[in-house]
Amino acid sequence: LAVGIPAEVRITPASVLMGLAALALANLLHFLLVIPIQAVAFWADNVWSLMVAERIAISFLGGQLAPLSLFPAWAQNALAWLPFPYLYSFPVRAILGGVSLREWALGMLVGLAWCGMAAAVGQWVWRRGDRQYTGVGI
Repeated sequence: LAVGIPAEVRITPASVLMGLAALALANLLHFLLVIPIQAVAFWADNVWSLMVAERIAISFLGGQLAPLSLFPAWAQNALAWLPFPYLYSFPVRAILGGVSLREWALGMLVGLAWCGMAAAVGQWVWRRGDRQYTGVGI
C-alpha cells in the first residue's frame, strides 16, 4: 500500500466476519427504521422530505459524516444505546478490528433490540394505515 495502514487498524479474519455480521444487521436495521416512515404515505401524499430528514439524522448520528469519536463523551455514551451507530460506525469499527468480541456481542444485541422495536412500530403503523387507506382512481 502506498500510504500504509495505521497501527490501530487490525484487520483479521475474525474482524472481517464480525464486520460482515454487523453489516448484515445494519442493513436489516436500516430497512426496519425506514418502514414506518414510508408507511406514513397512507396519510400523506409525499414522504420524500421525511426520508431526507431521516437520512441526514442517520448519517450524522451514525458516524458517516463525522466520526463518533469527535462527539463529547456524554453524547457517545447516549448514542451507544440508540440505533444510529449500528448503521455505519459499528460495522466499520468491527471490520477494522476496533471492537473486542464482548463489545461486538453487546453491539449486536443492542442492534437486534432496535430491530425488534422498529419492526413492532412498523407493523403497528402499517396496520393502522391499511385500515384507514382508501384508494381512489379514475
